[in-house]
Amino acid sequence: MRPGLPHDVLFELGRGLYCRYDAERHGYHGEFEKPVGDSDEIDEAEEAYTREASEGDMEFVLETHLEEFIEANWPRIDFGGPLELYEAEGGRSGRQFPTDIGAIDFLATDASSNEFVVIELKKGRSSDKVLGQCQRYMGWVQQNLAKPGQTVRGLIIAPDIDERLKLALTVAQNVDVLCYRVDFQLSDPREQSQND
Repeated sequence: MRPGLPHDVLFELGRGLYCRYDAERHGYHGEFEKPVGDSDEIDEAEEAYTREASEGDMEFVLETHLEEFIEANWPRIDFGGPLELYEAEGGRSGRQFPTDIGAIDFLATDASSNEFVVIELKKGRSSDKVLGQCQRYMGWVQQNLAKPGQTVRGLIIAPDIDERLKLALTVAQNVDVLCYRVDFQLSDPREQSQND
């Protein structure tokens, strides 16, 4: 692949360096070709890689599998209401639901209120970007899928809520946040058999 072309997850800066692909920063697939990253961007990527490699590797691995985990465990997840994954005509799933402005992580409906629910996973994006993206998708769903009088709300799933997101949510209508926690533990099976 030539330097400067976007990948689904990574964007090649040049000199064998990559950063996380961001459609707003690097363009949408096929819309334009960005020249090889400038030297400041490459230097910044090298610094970020060495500084965050150890702490960020586990987070990145978890984030890449978060979407798959949520879909596989959908019935067991408490979203705060009875959400059903949306299914479009022709059987198109609500996971990575395509729109003309990008793909919604999950599009669902609330069985109790008949609302559409746009679910966006933070996945390393800044709070400002994920909230703005969620609201854009909400607007798209309102204009393209919702029936008259049917409301659309947003749900952001994130590992935590930072101050920026807290402040933005004070004025963001119909958007909620749920935080996830990954609990990885090792146990000695011999101890369990002694306790049984």
